Amino acid sequence: MKSTQWLNALLFVLLVGIGGQSVLAVSRARQASLPSEPVGDIVVGDTLLALTGSLEGNVPATIRFATDAGIATVLYVFHPDCVHCHAVAPEWAEHLSADHTNRPKVRRIAVTNDSVGAAAAYAERFGWDVDVLSVEKLTPADREFSLFFRTPWVFVFDSVGVLRFEGHGRRLEQMIHALDAL
Repeated sequence: MKSTQWLNALLFVLLVGIGGQSVLAVSRARQASLPSEPVGDIVVGDTLLALTGSLEGNVPATIRFATDAGIATVLYVFHPDCVHCHAVAPEWAEHLSADHTNRPKVRRIAVTNDSVGAAAAYAERFGWDVDVLSVEKLTPADREFSLFFRTPWVFVFDSVGVLRFEGHGRRLEQMIHALDAL
């Protein structure tokens, strides 16, 4: 009888050891998958050369901010599930159809980290006459991910990829002044 108790105790200790080793192995694997250093946010004055994602129809696309043609890029960052975006979306539609958006040296792109289909349907619903880029494959380990911390938000990149303006989606007049200063 005592040998049975001793074997049960040994079995219990072995199972606890195996469980502890499993937990330790999983936590080490999780730590190894995290970036070794935090990825910094993109702020005014930083350079971003390109943004890669998909256009309507899941067509892969890379939007290059640094261009030889001297073209500035405005990003209108949104998310179809964002209540604040719903409030700003009609203003963006009016803004995107206004005369001042016909500048040949300015490219305008609506960008979201949601799926391509949801993004395109949202832009169509509000009548945005602009390309829509989905970057749903970005992860927090990607520096560009910081562009999507807030929505609705607008970003202006100059023709060499330097961020010159960023602000709430209702700050369209300030964004236009930033474009005029380029």
